[in-house]
Amino acid sequence: MFVDCGLVTNLPGTMFFRSVASRGRNARRRHLHLAAGGASVGLRRRILLVDDVPMVRTTIRSFLEPYSFQICGEATDGEEAIEKVRALRPDIVLLDINMPVMNGVRAACEIRRIAPATKIVFLTAHAIPTVVHNILPWADGFVSKGRADRELIPLLSRLAMTARDATEEKLIGRKGSHGPKG
Repeated sequence: MFVDCGLVTNLPGTMFFRSVASRGRNARRRHLHLAAGGASVGLRRRILLVDDVPMVRTTIRSFLEPYSFQICGEATDGEEAIEKVRALRPDIVLLDINMPVMNGVRAACEIRRIAPATKIVFLTAHAIPTVVHNILPWADGFVSKGRADRELIPLLSRLAMTARDATEEKLIGRKGSHGPKG
């Protein structure tokens, strides 16, 4: 069943629907979780949250709970983030810059290499222009921790829509694929 997202973008809440082709006890119930104000529609985007400070991870998680984002995992340093990206394949990685073991910039370089479609958002207390300028080549976005309550959800919503488009392209590409060439 296809639901035109344009019809539901301004409706908050959860919408349930049943496929017409399925009847009786084999009917499938599906749902779309719509963010308040329609910021994100369709599939829940999986987010890996990477910060060495537990309180920051808890706070960011609380920002995301009312919206259609799913925290698929957490990491406390860059090396752990890379392991989790390989294992969990998140749509978006929220990544602190200053962390022990491996910093966020080095982790972002490796994440780009192993999962180029994964969106990377730097979340840091350092909003110094030179720092921001140096991290932007590796990022799809940047949010200062001091402004996360106002800027994070709009940024993630925009990235979720582009992640959805990329996912749809992958699915379309797979439909046309008939296995490995050779």
